[in-house]
Amino acid sequence: MVKPTEKFNNNTKHILLATVATAHIVLLVLAATTSSYAYALTILATWGSRGSGNGQFDSPSGMDLDFKGHLYVVDTGNNRIQKLNATDGKFITKWGSSGSGPGQFNSPIEATVDEGRGRIYVTDGANARVQEFNTTDGKFITKWGSSGSGPGQFIIPTGIAVDLKTGNVYVSDTGNNHIDKFTADGKFIMSFGSFGLGEGQFVNPSRVDVDGFGNVYVADFGNNHIDKFTPDGKFIMSWGSLGKGNGQLYFPTDVFVDHAVGHVWVVDSGNDRIQEFTPDGKFINKLEPLGIATSGHLHNSVDFDLGLTGKGYLVDRDTSRIQVLSVSPTTQR
Repeated sequence: MVKPTEKFNNNTKHILLATVATAHIVLLVLAATTSSYAYALTILATWGSRGSGNGQFDSPSGMDLDFKGHLYVVDTGNNRIQKLNATDGKFITKWGSSGSGPGQFNSPIEATVDEGRGRIYVTDGANARVQEFNTTDGKFITKWGSSGSGPGQFIIPTGIAVDLKTGNVYVSDTGNNHIDKFTADGKFIMSFGSFGLGEGQFVNPSRVDVDGFGNVYVADFGNNHIDKFTPDGKFIMSWGSLGKGNGQLYFPTDVFVDHAVGHVWVVDSGNDRIQEFTPDGKFINKLEPLGIATSGHLHNSVDFDLGLTGKGYLVDRDTSRIQVLSVSPTTQR
């Protein structure tokens, strides 16, 4: 995931959101404020259509951006990754095909870019593994994982994040209800978490992210809260409960840490909104309503990222296209 290293000009935040079910990826432009606003979404352009050609998609489910202005789309139905120009949507390159061999995919789910190493990691869901590629040309580098519940094995790996200071990779293993930690080249380090309702336990953890101190945040889908851990998996705290009020959650599908200001963004899928929190879980703001599956709206969102381009990218799973959006505040609530 793109990790900004400096504050934005004019206190403008650029928010990238990907959703699956309607699988939107959208980057929104918001005023940096703790007040709540209604937002107007404007469509700037539409890229792609359903198909298997260059720049076409089949049920895309995730994406990431790099600092060089490239957009990497996880084209789930076509079992490949497509790299586009994030400015004009022009196709650059692609890699992957259906299968279980090196560089092949079976329902890839999410991707994250390690900017310093020039690598992109992809969770290869049905193949129960992670694959690593070169961001320049998609050249296969390595893979790790297999189906199972042992060390370094997965049952439906979904979310993935890189600690940019250490290079360690964290994977949310939804089926095993834990988080796995690996070195940058895929050597298993440890796992933490188990199935349950208690502290540090999960019910289908969906996505994961890492802050500038190495702390790990997990979107606990089934428990309707966010869990925070130290880099070695020690439970720190959790926040959220089932509901529709500020700070409450209903099937959170993604968590994203804004390194520029330290805030934590949560995709609150069941409530069709995004919520913003402090690192210790205090509610700051929300963006809603998102529940209309039409142009410029979000529905069943799952993946949130923060970009630097000032544009919004909406990947619509149902129509297999990317909408480029801008968002402006209209009225204060």
